[in-house]
Amino acid sequence: MIRLHFIKGEGVGDKLIQTVTWSDWSHVALEINGRIYEATLNGVRTVSLEDFLRYYDEKKITHKAYRLHGLDEAKVWNRAIGELNKPYDYTTLITHYFKIDYTERDKWMCSEYAGYCIQELIPHDKYYKLNPRHLHLIAHAVEKSNA
Repeated sequence: MIRLHFIKGEGVGDKLIQTVTWSDWSHVALEINGRIYEATLNGVRTVSLEDFLRYYDEKKITHKAYRLHGLDEAKVWNRAIGELNKPYDYTTLITHYFKIDYTERDKWMCSEYAGYCIQELIPHDKYYKLNPRHLHLIAHAVEKSNA
């Protein structure tokens, strides 16, 4: 099972990310069969779903998850693990705000990483331009179409 998890934090860093990405959400993480794959400020990592949920539940942070249908789990997982330990892409925060066409394939922002992993659902090949708002719209549409 594949799901996207959306986080709406209230901290200064969360508000900064929400502002520069024009999104209500400050973080996106990918779940594949009970494991979370995400790009954080410390780089791309994987953690258990339990640890991920515990962290956000303890902080009482708004969280929403959408199940994604129509994806090849093996392909998504291979993309996800192939990017583990790559650094966070801080430059992208600036380029998203000013809507500059920029990509750095050896660094990731959370929404770009998730978009790369689920690229079959992206209506174009520019997953590196995705922000949390874009992925939320896609995930909501996919879940609604399978309801």
